[in-house]
Amino acid sequence: MIKLLTLFFCVVLSGMASAASLSPDTTTQCAKPLKVYANSLADGKTAILYAYNSTATDSKVSVSFEVQYHASADTAWKAGGLITYNASNFIPDTLLKLTPCSRYVFRIRTVCSLTQTSDWVLGDFLTAGCPTPCTKIQQLFFSATDTANAVGKWTSGGSGKYYIQYKVAADSVTKWLSDSTTQTTFNLIKLKKCTPYVVRIITFCDNKPDTVTTRFQTFCPPVVCVAPTNLKATVSADTTVTFKWTNTLGSTKSVLVVASITGDFKKSFTVSDSSFILIGLPKCQQFNAAVAAQCDSTHYSSPSNYIQFSTGGCVVTCQKILQLSFQGFDTVSAVGGWNPTGANKYFVEYKLATDSVKTWLRDSSSLNSIRLKNLKPCTIYNVRVLSPCNGKFDTSAVTKFQTICPVVPFICNAPKGLTDTIVSDTVVVLKWASSGVNSNYAVSVFFPGSTAKKTYIATTNSITIKDLPKCFGYYAYVQLRCDSTHTSEPSDVVQFATKGCVIVPPTCNKIGLISVSDVTSNNLNVSWNKSGSGKYIVQHKIAVDSIKIWSNDTVSNESFTIKNLAPCTAYSMRVLTNCNGKLDTSSSIRIITLCPRPICVQPYGINVKISADTVANISWRANGAKSFVLQYRELTTTTVSNWSSIFITDSFANLKVKVCSYYQTRLRATCDSLNPNWLYYEFKTTGSCLAPVCAKPSDIQTKFAGNITYVFWYYPTPANATQPLFEVQFKATTDTAWSATIKSTSVYTILTGLVNCKQYAVRVRADCSNTSSSDWATYTFFAGQKCNAAVNLIDLTAATLSNVGVSPNPSTTDPTVAFDLAHTSNVTVKVFNVTGSGLININLGTLSAGTYYQTVNNASSLNAGFYIIATQAEGEAPITTRWMKL
Repeated sequence: MIKLLTLFFCVVLSGMASAASLSPDTTTQCAKPLKVYANSLADGKTAILYAYNSTATDSKVSVSFEVQYHASADTAWKAGGLITYNASNFIPDTLLKLTPCSRYVFRIRTVCSLTQTSDWVLGDFLTAGCPTPCTKIQQLFFSATDTANAVGKWTSGGSGKYYIQYKVAADSVTKWLSDSTTQTTFNLIKLKKCTPYVVRIITFCDNKPDTVTTRFQTFCPPVVCVAPTNLKATVSADTTVTFKWTNTLGSTKSVLVVASITGDFKKSFTVSDSSFILIGLPKCQQFNAAVAAQCDSTHYSSPSNYIQFSTGGCVVTCQKILQLSFQGFDTVSAVGGWNPTGANKYFVEYKLATDSVKTWLRDSSSLNSIRLKNLKPCTIYNVRVLSPCNGKFDTSAVTKFQTICPVVPFICNAPKGLTDTIVSDTVVVLKWASSGVNSNYAVSVFFPGSTAKKTYIATTNSITIKDLPKCFGYYAYVQLRCDSTHTSEPSDVVQFATKGCVIVPPTCNKIGLISVSDVTSNNLNVSWNKSGSGKYIVQHKIAVDSIKIWSNDTVSNESFTIKNLAPCTAYSMRVLTNCNGKLDTSSSIRIITLCPRPICVQPYGINVKISADTVANISWRANGAKSFVLQYRELTTTTVSNWSSIFITDSFANLKVKVCSYYQTRLRATCDSLNPNWLYYEFKTTGSCLAPVCAKPSDIQTKFAGNITYVFWYYPTPANATQPLFEVQFKATTDTAWSATIKSTSVYTILTGLVNCKQYAVRVRADCSNTSSSDWATYTFFAGQKCNAAVNLIDLTAATLSNVGVSPNPSTTDPTVAFDLAHTSNVTVKVFNVTGSGLININLGTLSAGTYYQTVNNASSLNAGFYIIATQAEGEAPITTRWMKL
């Protein structure tokens, strides 16, 4: 091949030489190629090279380009051949026998004549044929479908063949049952009912085993036993209580639990009837009680209604009424209070103080206070309080109060127009508008902030006040004396100050430590505290300058930006100001300006324009770079394709794309090893889109809490797509009609009003548009989680799960979740991203009380960033921990 290309090259050059001999070469300069391209074929052994310059676009001119290349690990160039343009044809250059998945460097120049060639233009490319990287299994989920079967699902990975191994979780001997499949789902059958299992999926990734493990528990057959109803308690003889309730059909025995609210008494009684008499309870205490039906030797129903009652025999110690106080509230009412005596009710008696006949009016109150109403204005009353306690009355001493008298307004206008005139250092003249002949005035003078004041009497509308202290500030106002007992409202207040102050120069703050910020290669900002005259000289010089030649800038603010500095240079700087005629100089500070980065930095400003629906024109700002790597891939609803790479020596590229598809592209410069970060951009192409298929939800799960059930499901929402609206309906399996539709914008909802231990069906579908909905996905479950376990009738207030921690945090490896269990419970560990999407789900099955350490498998394969790890005990809210993946 190389010999043929060399021969062809010589022939072309001979032809060009002949043409040159017939027609003298008038070209002053041989133009180098404007663009060079390389395209690797799919086999990875062949590449096609292209080039053109300004003359190649003229179909009447023949142009030839010489090609040389070598593997990137070599240094010697190899002859590659020629690229030719002529009037009727274009012939690219083909390189053969290349090594797949290898990088090659090539260079192309224009051949204008035997003696005239252009400069070389460099390029490089990567041949195809690179092996697809092996992906690990990211998520594994198994859940029971009934008492003997379970279904599992996981993400694809490894070799594509999966080995399923499972065994009873409590089996200490490693006896695994095995099976295999090429699918990412598998059904386990013929399992033991009500039993925790551990299951693992094994595949091979790059000839190494990849193992993911999880747990699940098969369903327990429900034991339906309806709770008793109408529990009542009747207390007699202080410590004897008679309980009665209504039993359900089928139950022969009941368990009655009685506990004091203080927690010092708790007993349970097995009863064969629907009533029970309990004798000898502690006196004067409050109790809770509930009853449950015994279904068989090990199973109990839910508790009946809880009741609360109190035993008698309380001895009440009565106090005397020692504190009694009443006062008028307004003209027709009064309020009063007294010390509590222990009585449940008080009687308040009152009458006119002038009433010699002992005719008392009576009111009552359950509190130790009262408001008496409908009284006479401006009238004195006698009042007493009766405290009935243990069948006897305690009568307080009699006290008096008076209702408020009506206020009769007195009209007297305030003086106006008050002014002040300072006559000398200690004399001030105050004047105001006259209120009439024979008017007397009260003039008040006081210091600001002081309640003490001095009052002067004036018989005219002015007054001269002498001998005031020098250099003081005062307030003054004037009032009209209306008669011997009344004065008007104050006039407007005036403010004045006497003279004679001795001026002391203000204290001058010194310039403290100056600070430097916003340092660049040419500028920096200097700031300091306010001081001196408020005028500052900012000085700076190169720190190594032995002669103290400072550059000066005069400013009026306490900060200044020094500009036009030399990069990568040490400077000294200081600030000077005038402080009461003396020069105050700050301490000198030393700072080095930043050194410039290399010219080639990360490109920016990606812009994408779609033309003809199938071509994406991508451009960006080079930012000094001369060569780039551009990668792109298609984002579909089910998969994300591998990156395709293009090596570019200009700031634009054209991609061939599909219509109505999402793409992701990323770009980085190849000339700056300090700046290898990718610049990402996503876009959607134009063109007619096919009607989307509305996917069906899957993997429905339920969690029971009280009388409500949480329903979760999985839905494959693609990147850059909006999650659809979901419709949820449920019913009891014995019913025929479904409930009203519940609409949810998330992949979960809450069902309410369920009956404990009753079997229900729930169905979910996606509502993608007004005309497109998916098929229903249906799931059957039992409401409740204690249908087959003995019932603890007294509610536990302590949390099942505590002391939850995640370590190491942050980390690059799989973290470990540590937690304590107060009593037996089913525990799950889940990992979510910050947008709430579930990534990892680990079901640990039913665990007994104790301390546990669980590794979160596959968390190390997540992208760097923040995640939420939720640890949850059955029936309780999850405990979340923020984890950072490095």
